Amino acid sequence: MLKINSPVIVLILCLSICIFSRAQQVPKPAVKVLFSKIESIPQNGHYSFISKNSKKKLQGKYQIYLEKLSPSDIPILMDSNYIVEEGTFEKGLKDGFWKTSYKNKIVKKEHWNNGLISNEYNVYNTGGKLLYQIDFGAKGNGKYKDFYYNTGILKQEGSYENGKKEGEWCTYDEKGTLLKTIIYHKGILQTP
Repeated sequence: MLKINSPVIVLILCLSICIFSRAQQVPKPAVKVLFSKIESIPQNGHYSFISKNSKKKLQGKYQIYLEKLSPSDIPILMDSNYIVEEGTFEKGLKDGFWKTSYKNKIVKKEHWNNGLISNEYNVYNTGGKLLYQIDFGAKGNGKYKDFYYNTGILKQEGSYENGKKEGEWCTYDEKGTLLKTIIYHKGILQTP
């Protein structure tokens, strides 16, 4: 008769569980990190994003560290050295859930469908207080607003129709003074 040593059985059982659990883990897709090395190209009323170096359309999940731009630059104005956008590109177009962080706090959550804004859009200040919320719906219709995350002062506002910028879009400085007004029609810039 074969004698079984119970500590050996426990050890074999633990090793089997460890090996099995590691084999079942699915690796997360790699997140590519970019430091403002992207370019946006107008395409049929929305924007396609490419790498400045390779000129290829972005594909996959990215964390994008955006450097501070001057107050006249559009579309992104920032309060500090870096702001981080994280989301997925499909053939150069924003797709799915995107989040924006500033000072390690989530300040914006938005949804994109093949390069067109859609569904829920939320903006928060750095303290986590909700500043603005809208549901653009599946068709991407509604009033867009973005804010300076530290102060809650309006930074940019405009409207989306069918997921594309439409009509008058206004950009404001950190004191709320109007800097620039531009006009879009079906996502295409009409005035410089």
